[in-house]
Amino acid sequence: MTNYLLTVAAGILVAWCTYRLFLKGKAAAQTNRFFLLGGLLLPFALPLIPLSQTLVATAQPVLLPTVTITDAVNTFQPTENSFALLPLLYFGGVLAMLAYYASSIFLFLG
Repeated sequence: MTNYLLTVAAGILVAWCTYRLFLKGKAAAQTNRFFLLGGLLLPFALPLIPLSQTLVATAQPVLLPTVTITDAVNTFQPTENSFALLPLLYFGGVLAMLAYYASSIFLFLG
């Protein structure tokens, strides 16, 4: 059931992206309406169509070599100059978005 829902969601996403890329700016409202309705209904029907068994391949098991885990000494020594990159990137993105929104507000008001 989950596989079916994921397939339907992917089909709707493909139809919507196709509409946004190629048909959104067109003046033919009836064509756009039929495409959008078909793009919503067709993904529900397509996964129900059976495929031939020759298209489905079975996976062969892969045996990996055994791994032994031993006690290891932690060689990482944090220094005073080390910093976490992820919070820096996060706050940089927050500041960039704040600057973007502030500039758009100033443009709207001014």
